[in-house]
Amino acid sequence: MEKNSNQPLNQAERYQYLIGLTEGKQLDADYRAAFYILSSVPEMFEAATKCVDHEGITFDKIKRLCKGKLEESQMHLLSLAHNVFAWNSRTSPTPHELSRLGYPWLEVALNAIFISGGNMKVQIQKNEKGIPELLLDVSSYEKTKQFHERFQQMQNDLDDEFDEEMEQ
Repeated sequence: MEKNSNQPLNQAERYQYLIGLTEGKQLDADYRAAFYILSSVPEMFEAATKCVDHEGITFDKIKRLCKGKLEESQMHLLSLAHNVFAWNSRTSPTPHELSRLGYPWLEVALNAIFISGGNMKVQIQKNEKGIPELLLDVSSYEKTKQFHERFQQMQNDLDDEFDEEMEQ
């Protein structure tokens, strides 16, 4: 899975490669969140290339292929990838364990949760050298946040108005 120039693939290229393995299947946010995690660690990606196709992702096989090759925090990420993909899967990392992942793995975990929830979208853009880069679009989350803030302000205004009427 290396580029012709013997440079290893970056995360954007690994992510695109995994999407390509689905043979054009329409991917939902859960697929994209799982691919975001699976593309974040080269060893996890290598295993995933053997376990992703148009029918889905075989996480049990990925876990077997990765056993002994990943750090504990990366194994937690793999479990999280399985859980965001198939919400009924068991996930080994507890919130406490997730909070101890540290950089960059905690950021990967949180981004995947946002992606899975539809609050963040993965975008691939080429940089000035033509190399794909992974960008995260948080505009959906920002819209939700703005809506909540406006709604909260309306609620506060109504509460103030009600209090004024009650005082009269």
